[in-house]
Amino acid sequence: ILKTSNGGATWSTLLSGTTSSINSVYFTDTITGFTVGNSGIILKTTDGGLTFDWSNNEGGNSIFFVNSLFGFLIPEASGKLFKTVDGGESWTTISITSWDLNTIWFISPEIGFVAGDKIYKTIDGGETWNAFTLGVWSDFNKIFFVNSSVGYLVNEANEILKTIDCGKSWFYVKGGTCDLYDVFFVDSYHGYATGSHHITKVTEDGGNTWKSYYSESFDWGHSLFFTSPSIGYVLENKFVFKTEDGGKTWQYIYMSGQGRLYGFYFIDEYTGFTVGEIGFMAKTTDQGLTWTQVATGTSENLSSISFSDASNGIAVGV
Repeated sequence: ILKTSNGGATWSTLLSGTTSSINSVYFTDTITGFTVGNSGIILKTTDGGLTFDWSNNEGGNSIFFVNSLFGFLIPEASGKLFKTVDGGESWTTISITSWDLNTIWFISPEIGFVAGDKIYKTIDGGETWNAFTLGVWSDFNKIFFVNSSVGYLVNEANEILKTIDCGKSWFYVKGGTCDLYDVFFVDSYHGYATGSHHITKVTEDGGNTWKSYYSESFDWGHSLFFTSPSIGYVLENKFVFKTEDGGKTWQYIYMSGQGRLYGFYFIDEYTGFTVGEIGFMAKTTDQGLTWTQVATGTSENLSSISFSDASNGIAVGV
């Protein structure tokens, strides 16, 4: 675990108490955060990342908090979720009949969704879950809600699904020829989806219509981040690409000198970070025009980075 308190200028190493991989980091406020990983790892900090304590003996791949107390964890094992109502002090197991869960989103403490080989909805804070039969035989990779009613799903069957009634029903709004791995909305009108075969799908009317744009720049985009309707970034392998026209065209702007990039995070429209293999980290302060490698003091792979405010950030990895 790496921590910065000066906006990423310098990073210090924190002892996690484990040698297993840490997959994700999530902050509920400026001082309280969680990291989750393999081999039963959930770590919690209440001092902005200065120290971490064990929160549970069940690790996982993804964690989501509705507020400072109420959160859910997708574990490594199939067929269950973990829920906390006391800020991670204790966790309860919730059975769910799924072999594979990839993504989670809650729009309130009562109403939430998880998706993978199926999509499930709860209206009672995760006590019970109802599965939707959508006729889709491919895994859902990402769910994204723009408000309490409107949300989107993308999957590996080239499909974008949309709900306008808080998940009571879903309908197809776009198909195509590429696997889709990520979807991102910068506001209620402007959304983007990316995946394989050089394709970016763009909507400018709240997901009613989508246009597909072909780019020779990248083939397989696995992570999207937009800071405005026009400016956005995508990762592919060890490369960072940028769009200045809302995803219609992309330009290569940076390449890691130490292998694959796994994640990135923008504090604001100008300042962002990317992390990857062998302890690699780079920072931009000019909307990605230039990047400077940041010394991390580690040779371990970094898989995720997040900031609780403009000064305080955490990066985690193997």
